[in-house]
Amino acid sequence: MAGDPLAKNYLPFAGLRGYGWCCSNLYYRWRIIGSPFGWTDYRNNLTMLCQGQIVTNELQRIRYTFNSSAARFLEADAESIVSLTPNLKANLWATGSILRNSGPGNISGDVTSSLAFRSQPNSFTSEDTQFSQSWFAFGLSFEASF
Repeated sequence: MAGDPLAKNYLPFAGLRGYGWCCSNLYYRWRIIGSPFGWTDYRNNLTMLCQGQIVTNELQRIRYTFNSSAARFLEADAESIVSLTPNLKANLWATGSILRNSGPGNISGDVTSSLAFRSQPNSFTSEDTQFSQSWFAFGLSFEASF
């Protein structure tokens, strides 16, 4: 199976940022941005080549489209730097993002007939399709000066 996904997200967002000192040797900063609404246009053209004992070289093309005007987005990161000695610092950080969409999705197929999946050329629309993506990361680093 091979695909070529293309997602366009339009997300107007607002955010907050802060920083400061704590306990005279701990510096911190943070940032958060988000949006309660946004728009997504997602398209994926899939090509499936089926091979087997029953089916020999059956090629199917499927197009999946997803349009949403009900996207929600949140991204945040935080970092702290502490001086352990005058020449050694430790840095602890974390970051993450989440994007959720819901709306109508459409699947259309370009198949003459399918022995493997027993399907006919057709189109299907679902009004409650959901699409989400997220990522999170964290780390610890040290800085030494000589």
